Amino acid sequence: MTTKLLHEYFGTDDRYASRQSSVSLIDDYTYEVLFADKGKVIGSMEVMGSEDTAEKIAEDWVLGVTDRGDN
Repeated sequence: MTTKLLHEYFGTDDRYASRQSSVSLIDDYTYEVLFADKGKVIGSMEVMGSEDTAEKIAEDWVLGVTDRGDN
């Protein structure tokens, strides 16, 4: 299995500046979202079928809209 990094997100708001996330393609139509805080990975989730959904989850994490995949 080859993992391909597609997107990285970084928090910019003072409150969430320590947050990072990424979206990787791990299999055909299966994406992995990694959640990091203060440089440490604190969680991950798999998203089936939709890169757009994976991107939204990753972006929402760094913006403080949701906690790890709670949307």
